[in-house]
Amino acid sequence: MNSLFYSIFKNVLVFCFVVVVFGANNILINNSVASIIGVGIVFSIFLLLVPSILKSLKLPITSGSLLMMNFIVGFVFFFTGFYLFNFLKIPDKGIIDFGVSFIAPIYIQDKTVSLLFLTLFSTSISWIFDVVSKNK
Repeated sequence: MNSLFYSIFKNVLVFCFVVVVFGANNILINNSVASIIGVGIVFSIFLLLVPSILKSLKLPITSGSLLMMNFIVGFVFFFTGFYLFNFLKIPDKGIIDFGVSFIAPIYIQDKTVSLLFLTLFSTSISWIFDVVSKNK
């Protein structure tokens, strides 16, 4: 039960970090704090399903399979949030600036590329937290 709350909290923090990096106006239709936390909780619930999906498909739960399934589930979350439920908006022709001088800003020219980059960025950070917490 304690690890469930830790996973939810961790993924909400990951989503909040992604919103800060991409800009709340670029990702969420309603960018209030309650909306950010609510969508972050939904995002974390989606990612909590990953080990269950792997078990039901009878796949081993390794770091590689977790990364692959996190990417697929994260893409489904962002895709449905943008195209079906319309609570997300994906930046097009935007600039992603990490605020660090040694990482150049990334210029995005298409919504599909933005969707893939957003998914890759958010799920890889969540996966890194999972790997680091399991190696303690």
